[in-house]
Amino acid sequence: SFHVLRTLVENPLVRESIGTSVLLGILAVATTSCIGVPLAFLFHRRAFPGRTVLRALFLLPMLVSPFVGAIGIRQILSRSGSLNLILMKAGLLSDPISWLGSGFAGIAIMQALHLYPFMFLNMTAALDNFDASCEEASANLGASPLRTFFRVTFPLLLPGYFAAASIIFIWAVTDLGTPLVFEYSQLVAVQIFNNLADLNTNPAGSGLVVLLTVLT
Repeated sequence: SFHVLRTLVENPLVRESIGTSVLLGILAVATTSCIGVPLAFLFHRRAFPGRTVLRALFLLPMLVSPFVGAIGIRQILSRSGSLNLILMKAGLLSDPISWLGSGFAGIAIMQALHLYPFMFLNMTAALDNFDASCEEASANLGASPLRTFFRVTFPLLLPGYFAAASIIFIWAVTDLGTPLVFEYSQLVAVQIFNNLADLNTNPAGSGLVVLLTVLT
């Protein structure tokens, strides 16, 4: 009933989890955009040795489970991880550093590394259907390359970008494995997981599913 939803929304932990989930989704879209969009333009507009091999390698994160990737990232970047051990043996560090900071930072890094191929592929497909004469017309009218990108190129690529951003946002918000590996519980997906044990007697889990569905 709506009473269950109202009770959930009044819960400070649930409100914090909703806000953190939305923030994580926005961060995932922003970071994958910073990686995937420039890569798509680079591979579409420039010819250089090894381009075909690198293009295939950039898609490898899609073949690895986020859960497995999260375990690997944690083993490498934690205080007792491989990176700290290498730097300490080389004499570059005296004490280990927690490169991931909070669990939230580790989740954001992992999702950026895992989800950027979706942005890369969608933007590459959009560029394949892009009419370059629009950019030429903008340049002929005296627009700078930056102005051309924001006023002509990107608006015409927006459908492809929106498709990628939607997939990435929903994936980030509903991801469960990565937060569990980093032991971070202030996310809606993890709260649903924590309520599975008493799902038949406590409607909170079902209410959280409704909230997450509406959010995505």
